[in-house]
Amino acid sequence: MSCKRRFYDLEGRELHITEPDEDANQHVDASCWMVFRPAFSLLRAWLMPKVLAPIGDRIFLQKAAHERFRHFATDNRTVAFRTQYAGHYQAAGVPVPTGAKSTYLSEEIVKYLCSIDGAVEVTNCLGFYPRLKVRWKNA
Repeated sequence: MSCKRRFYDLEGRELHITEPDEDANQHVDASCWMVFRPAFSLLRAWLMPKVLAPIGDRIFLQKAAHERFRHFATDNRTVAFRTQYAGHYQAAGVPVPTGAKSTYLSEEIVKYLCSIDGAVEVTNCLGFYPRLKVRWKNA
């Protein structure tokens, strides 16, 4: 089961935005899950290779689907999320704070997942190979 987020800047002001992937139940932030005992086996997915940490929440949702756990999502926005991601500030039309994180799939993650060693490691760890929607930076 999962909920959705309300987005706040680092000072605690609400940004009044939503995330399209979250609204479509295609992304669940790690802070929005409630995992019940029958699905505790999913928690091992958090032991994924460290390079995948920035996209771990997306991989966790795929792991739940891969293991055929039913996912119920409420539209209630019950998590207050103080965001560090540049894309959230851009969507809200406010200045992006210095040091904000990128919302794009990093080159390091892509190289890892496209390497034979990475593919073998992630498949051995998770039991499947994740499919990710790639967002590329504008050149």
